[in-house]
Amino acid sequence: MSASAEMQSHGSAGRVPLSSATGRGADIDRLLTVLESVAAPGPTIKFIDQVVSEAPSDIEFRYFSWRIALFGKYDVFHVHWPEFLIRGSRRWVSLARRTLFRALLLRLRVTGTRIVRTMHNLEPHTKGDATEARLLDRLDSMTSAWVRINVVTAFPPGGDHYTVLHGSYRHQFATLEKPPQINGRLLYIGRIEPYKGVEDLARAFAADPEMAAHLRIVGKASEGLRDSIGAVAAEDPRIECDFEFVSDERLVAEICEAELVVLPYREMHNSGIALVALSLNRPVLVPDSPSNEALAKEVGSGWVLRFTGEISSDVIRGALTAAREARTAVPALEKRDWAQVAHGYAAAFRGELEGTE
Repeated sequence: MSASAEMQSHGSAGRVPLSSATGRGADIDRLLTVLESVAAPGPTIKFIDQVVSEAPSDIEFRYFSWRIALFGKYDVFHVHWPEFLIRGSRRWVSLARRTLFRALLLRLRVTGTRIVRTMHNLEPHTKGDATEARLLDRLDSMTSAWVRINVVTAFPPGGDHYTVLHGSYRHQFATLEKPPQINGRLLYIGRIEPYKGVEDLARAFAADPEMAAHLRIVGKASEGLRDSIGAVAAEDPRIECDFEFVSDERLVAEICEAELVVLPYREMHNSGIALVALSLNRPVLVPDSPSNEALAKEVGSGWVLRFTGEISSDVIRGALTAAREARTAVPALEKRDWAQVAHGYAAAFRGELEGTE
């Protein structure tokens, strides 16, 4: 079975007939309970908001705790980034979580609970050990449905398959203040992780002292990355760093002030920050990949600039020039309305419930 949020149209409230959600079957009048593997929506916008914000009223969401996961009542377990259910900041925490995770897999198998997995990444950005890999493989073997959030991700064999595009943020950020663009400002924003290549960006920018631009690096980072990136910035007054978590208001202001948002990831499959920038009408520089190529074709020429290989001063300079060329008035993001996203997920959850009845 295959379903796509791009092709579904449901009302924003009320009971959803199963035939509307999946294209077959009769109405289901009982509440469907979905346990999300992440925390509840909070003060800043996160991916989970897209799943729950405009979901039909006959779908109830619960949010992860080990007590609920092991002893609570739910029909569908919706998994995001499963490696974070296993990992801990200390060895004893990781060992405890692995024990709990094994108990959870047993509970899901015994109860026949359907597992829906959103494919945020092809694999964890930070590789775990062999025991973690075996546990994640066991979860994958039990997964009944896979949801990809772009049109190019290859589905694993078996299970039901759904395409529900990652939503845009135009409506969510519509009321926040949007300061004017500052010419020559380049911006990296978001959590700073080793695979994101932010240190590479700082060094590439600093290697061209004649570039008439300045670079802001904004986002929470580990002490080691703060030190290495900060050392580069200390030698170049054109580089500013702010290694703190930012609110939605700051996020919007930083992006709106940028002329170009640079995401120098060493690998990129999906990026919420790229969609935030596009939602605020700012072009992005990203590594070339099948998913970014598809995004570039979707939103229109000139909005998604791509580079191959390592980020370099020539790449940055060329992208800044390209960002100043004519392009469509705004990126085309009509396929990424949150109502479509929420109801695409509702279709996936209802489709899996039907499979158990």
